[in-house]
Amino acid sequence: MRVYLSAADRQINWFLDENALDRSLILNIFFQDGIVTPDIFFFISPQIERHVLGTRRQSLLAAALGEGLVAPAFRDEKVASFADALEAIRQQGIQGVRNDAAEVADRLDIAWEQGASPTLERWPRASLGLAFDTVLREALAGEEPPRLGADLSTLQNELDEL
Repeated sequence: MRVYLSAADRQINWFLDENALDRSLILNIFFQDGIVTPDIFFFISPQIERHVLGTRRQSLLAAALGEGLVAPAFRDEKVASFADALEAIRQQGIQGVRNDAAEVADRLDIAWEQGASPTLERWPRASLGLAFDTVLREALAGEEPPRLGADLSTLQNELDEL
């Protein structure tokens, strides 16, 4: 069961330090079944932009994409590449796309095309970000505060059912 890469969500970037994305990638790639990321995160996240473009070598995110450890969730069934996803996002008029988004798409497409086993997810029924927000709010708005170290499988199962 893949985990949602919330560290790339621009809405919470102000609350995270500059290394949060790298830590999240490492922990989730090595200790979970993989990561799923909405397509928009690749083009609006300053952390992803810095991670992908900040090195001459292939980034951990790009390598993990090529190996199927990170799965992009493209919004449109016709989309089969990051360049296509970026074009679809621009056609929809979504705000906040970063200036270097095309370069990020190019680097990710190279890793995707050269990868041994790239994986693709589709989220046709609901917005993944909205679903995550809804389930998280319900989990945190109960009578009892969440227990530290509580089993998060219930939250993940609710996300999977959406």
